[in-house]
Amino acid sequence: MTSHRSALRDRTIACLATAQGLSAIGDGCNAVAIAFAVLDMTDSASALSTVLAARVAGLAGSLLCGGVLADRTDRGRLLIGSDLVRFAAQALLAAALLAGPTGLGLIAVLQLVHGLASGCFLPTYGGFVPQLVKADALQRTNAAITAVSGTANLAGPALAGALTAAWGPAWALALDSATFLGSAALISRCRRTAAPSTPAAASSPSLLRELRTGAREVAARSWLAAGICYFVVNQLCLTGPVFVLGPIAAAAGLGGATGWGALLTAFAVGGVLGSLLAGRVVPARPMAAILVCSVPIAVLPAALGLGAQLPALIAAEVLAGAAVMFTDIVWQSTIQRHVPAATLSRVLSWDLFGYTVSRPVSMSLVGLAAQLTGTRTLFLTTAAALVGAAALTGTVRAVRRLPQQPREPLAVPERSQL
Repeated sequence: MTSHRSALRDRTIACLATAQGLSAIGDGCNAVAIAFAVLDMTDSASALSTVLAARVAGLAGSLLCGGVLADRTDRGRLLIGSDLVRFAAQALLAAALLAGPTGLGLIAVLQLVHGLASGCFLPTYGGFVPQLVKADALQRTNAAITAVSGTANLAGPALAGALTAAWGPAWALALDSATFLGSAALISRCRRTAAPSTPAAASSPSLLRELRTGAREVAARSWLAAGICYFVVNQLCLTGPVFVLGPIAAAAGLGGATGWGALLTAFAVGGVLGSLLAGRVVPARPMAAILVCSVPIAVLPAALGLGAQLPALIAAEVLAGAAVMFTDIVWQSTIQRHVPAATLSRVLSWDLFGYTVSRPVSMSLVGLAAQLTGTRTLFLTTAAALVGAAALTGTVRAVRRLPQQPREPLAVPERSQL
């Protein structure tokens, strides 16, 4: 906890952490409000699925382009612009719902816009943080910001639920829009003190060429390519089995919605603990530490497969949440330290793209897989696959030997080399 307080004494980092905390509260509001806004109009599960898919499609569709934009322009301005677009989208939706019945098409379109702006924000944010702090403080800074946003995330769904129950989903969406406005204001303060970015010259290469440059940056580092592949497999193994089959298991004998809510809360609490751990423990071999964390993560699907009772599953959720958050922070900090600033956001966009696409793929395939193998067998297979993927990734020499800091200072490549 001391390391987090030390990082947050910096006013710039405190502003960025507060901005991310506000966004986390807003995300929790959006998740609840959108679901009930749609369900107030129709009981159709396909309608809700379409609206949620629109946001994911926007996110996946803009991530790679967002990475290119972030490397070409002032990252601080792009972050502020992304927040303002999301503020406008959610405010328009809240206003439309307050005015009276609205169509599902409008909700889907505005969620698509929300996703497009988020796809620009995420790789830009990852490249912006290294402009605020030195390389040796990156993990501590990332951990402190994540601890704040993770704690705020615990309040978001509960607050949205209360607002939706009392006054309707429009007011929860209005709060969501306000959090983006607040985030933009706070990031504008951070931008004033950030080190200058290295945007492209006026005669920039084409978008496609810039995307290929980001892909080459990934391919040139075997530890990075192997790590991205590992996290894709990680999401394929976790998202569908845990977040689709998990509620089914809860309904069958773990207390239903109450039990599932307790499990999700336990995972979020574990995430906060993991961020606290990442603020204190900076592994000398970061990739090796990430792979070791596959074991506590695998405990969760293994416990579900073995038919563990609710108290044991809560403990498994806390353990898995802590391991997931610790690995996420170490992974992001490692990329930020080892990839040149001029191409950092493009590299992050490829990582985020694999992560984003693998989640809906896992959710869409898990039902068929469970029918073929049985739910418990699928949970146990998932646990084994998580550990197996980590072991396979560990056979890459560069993964095992990657140091915490680059052996040589990162050179900023000339634009002609990109």
